[in-house]
Amino acid sequence: MPSSKAMAINTEYHNIDFQNDAAARSDERFPQYSSVDRMSKKRKMQEIAWNTALLVIPMLILTMVLLAFVFGYQIKPEDEPFENLKGNSSIGTDDDAYYVDLNSTFLIFLASWMSSLAPMLAGFAITLAAYPIAGRVYEDTIQANHDRLLTPYQLNLTLKLVNGSTWSGLWSLILYRVGWGKRVKGQGAALMSFLRVTVVVVVLSTLVFGADTWLHVVTKTVGLVQLSAMPRNEALYSLSLLDPNCTITNNTISQLAENNLICTMDPFTTRLEQGTAAFQTLNNQSNAISVFNDGPDSTIAYLGWSSRERNDTHDFTATTFGMHTTCRPISQACGLGRTSNNTFAFDCSDGTFAGNVTIAATLPQGYFIDFNASQLSQGGVKNPFDYAVASLFQTSANPVTDIANDPDIVTYPGDFLAVILTCRVTLLDIEYDLVEGNVTRLTSTPSNTSVANVFEPALENTAFGWSSISNALQIASVVAEDAQDLANQFATAYSKVALSIGAGSMVRTPATAAQERSTILVAKVPKAPLFLLVVINLALVVMGFVLAFMAARTSQEAHEVQSRFTIAGIVANMFEGEKAGRPADAVERLFGEYWEGSKTSRVGVDRSSKGGYVFRILDKELDSIAYHSRD
Repeated sequence: MPSSKAMAINTEYHNIDFQNDAAARSDERFPQYSSVDRMSKKRKMQEIAWNTALLVIPMLILTMVLLAFVFGYQIKPEDEPFENLKGNSSIGTDDDAYYVDLNSTFLIFLASWMSSLAPMLAGFAITLAAYPIAGRVYEDTIQANHDRLLTPYQLNLTLKLVNGSTWSGLWSLILYRVGWGKRVKGQGAALMSFLRVTVVVVVLSTLVFGADTWLHVVTKTVGLVQLSAMPRNEALYSLSLLDPNCTITNNTISQLAENNLICTMDPFTTRLEQGTAAFQTLNNQSNAISVFNDGPDSTIAYLGWSSRERNDTHDFTATTFGMHTTCRPISQACGLGRTSNNTFAFDCSDGTFAGNVTIAATLPQGYFIDFNASQLSQGGVKNPFDYAVASLFQTSANPVTDIANDPDIVTYPGDFLAVILTCRVTLLDIEYDLVEGNVTRLTSTPSNTSVANVFEPALENTAFGWSSISNALQIASVVAEDAQDLANQFATAYSKVALSIGAGSMVRTPATAAQERSTILVAKVPKAPLFLLVVINLALVVMGFVLAFMAARTSQEAHEVQSRFTIAGIVANMFEGEKAGRPADAVERLFGEYWEGSKTSRVGVDRSSKGGYVFRILDKELDSIAYHSRD
């Protein structure tokens, strides 16, 4: 090394008697610096405010924005216009989630910023924590609390934590505790304080990441039905009687003739009015009206607007007319018996319903005012009314069931099977809810007499539906288990025939309530991960305010010491000599470069006299270089 202009830099170490020289540790030793160029309280509060803002505001804003979007665009259950038309796909089917009218990708993107920012903001939290911790280090130094102070290596670990190497610092600390074994000295209070703050920040940051990942996994885009009430004139799903033809009389033949009205049948010619509509309805070919029995009670049939013309996105509450028919076999009571090879005779109630039934003839049938077929109707009935029918079938060579063994079934072995049924028919005023194509509710009350006479006179005085009734009996005789099972199957078929005859006497009227379903894509956001993410974010915010409050309460000395608890402070202490020990209102003013610019010394690395490597200060004076080292 050059020696002619070498300037030795002597590092002065003061071995102070901490037990006896309290004055040596106060500003009384340096009265000229007691209030000169100190870091001001204003600067301290500005730095605390800046670090607090960077820690708190991003998480607070992101949390508020996320909640604002979730609750601002939430589709709530009370948006449903009609409670009775609430279906499986209606709003609010999952009480543990929010349905948000936004793309789920957008919400996930917004939440992902939280998990990205949380680890980045850890350094600001540790900077705030450094104020009170640095103040305690200063106090421990003054009070000579040797065991609470840091070893040089612990200072290294502390600097890692303070200067932003959060994960690296934790890993180094783990290696220090585990790898050094018995060589580890008692951890200084400052290191443990920084460690606790760092662990809290890391745990909260990890929980933010975990909650955000959970929210990513479970938040999905789903199709949700949005419901809106329909104007009455756009939902003509109810059926009412033709006005005034079917609404101003009791609709018996005599009353229709007296008022010169035609409801279902012309009273003068007994011709079926609107017969085409009736036949189309009976054979499921009508685009207007159909007969259904898809309600909760399948024994009730009702007239409804044909599914061909019904909009599948409409739900409604409608009124209409229906029928409930119950039948039972009375073959024994009527004395049904075989008189010849293909003829069976019967007599019910002293000839009121009597005659012969043959394989080729029209089915004997009649309408009565009682359930025993003892008194015929006189061109009109009350509600309910009664119906009886006798039938003869050619039997199958290999019958499906043992129906022939029933006492109410009369047979001629290997040839014929005969039965007589009587049925109670009740016309009903129906109200039903159709939701998503399914009947979810159906209520019925007996109709008045005028409604019953819309259907019965046309059934009694025309041949409408005879072939359908015969076919229904024929099919039932093959598959029924016994006579009562045959009667039950026939009852359903009869209701369909009887209701179809009145299809031409119906007009469309507005539904009682109607709504339209439109499927929209929404984000389904489960509540649990959403609120977990919010709570953790707010915990970070609260921690930021607590640390800021603690930092603001510290002394100015704590601020000075905190500024030295940085890489800049340590470097200045090593290489700037006396300048590093002087007061300064900012840490950068501890460096000669701040004052001298390019004239400042330079730092290099060289071999030491002991064979290792050390940092050296190189001063440039004129054209020669002097080397100064600390070894």
